[in-house]
Amino acid sequence: MIEISNIHVTFGKGTPLENRAIQGISLRIPKGEFVTVIGSNGAGKSTLLNVLAGDTLCDCGRIRFGDKDCTRQVTHRRATRVARVFQDPKAGTCENLTIAENMSLANKRGQSRWLRGAHRQSDIELFRERLAHLDLGLENRLDDQMGLLSGGQRQAVSLVMATLQPSDILLLDEHTAALDPKTAGFVMNLTEQIIAEQNLTALMVTHSMKQALDVGSRTLMLHEGKIAFDVANPERKNLGVNDLLRLFEETKGEELTDDNLLLE
Repeated sequence: MIEISNIHVTFGKGTPLENRAIQGISLRIPKGEFVTVIGSNGAGKSTLLNVLAGDTLCDCGRIRFGDKDCTRQVTHRRATRVARVFQDPKAGTCENLTIAENMSLANKRGQSRWLRGAHRQSDIELFRERLAHLDLGLENRLDDQMGLLSGGQRQAVSLVMATLQPSDILLLDEHTAALDPKTAGFVMNLTEQIIAEQNLTALMVTHSMKQALDVGSRTLMLHEGKIAFDVANPERKNLGVNDLLRLFEETKGEELTDDNLLLE
């Protein structure tokens, strides 16, 4: 269970540019639930992920992973609990290291890590097995530098790396947004497969309202640092994009007109 209780985050507090990015969000995510998060620019989506990852500490409130209070833990202290895949396929990997070296470091998330003797034969077999499921032939390219891969290949490997070790939550930060439609579809299908097979708890940020409804079992919309609505299956299964727009208007009393929130 992931539990967030009344968290607040303010940037530039007391200055003319003060930004109340998160304003009293409370949220409970049961183990194994796949939640999608939508919202226009500035709604607080990335800040919420950063708070969960430990990159940003909240001003007040509480964050618990299971029975552990992680509110004041910074990123490296949560490394064994939080896995993340970023929007940029280049983030989270090192292009000058080989695929095997990148996977070795990911496999030691939360431990002391070094490259000398970093991967044993048992590790190599594990890497090959996980990569073979991608059906991209990458299991035969372990000695290639990560920088030689295409964006889609690299994002697929990043997803495998993020799920090599158990975690309390998998954070997906618009991880298909930088890919072409065909590749994005492949990575999204892979995401759903891995989450289902490993029964992962996941939180995925997306700008696409359709994608938010097509995957997972629960959808949140953030607006001005607050939860505008929270809808889950089976109710969510019967909703379309227009229903989400109507739900937002009914909840907030205003129309959603931000061009950065994709309706398709």
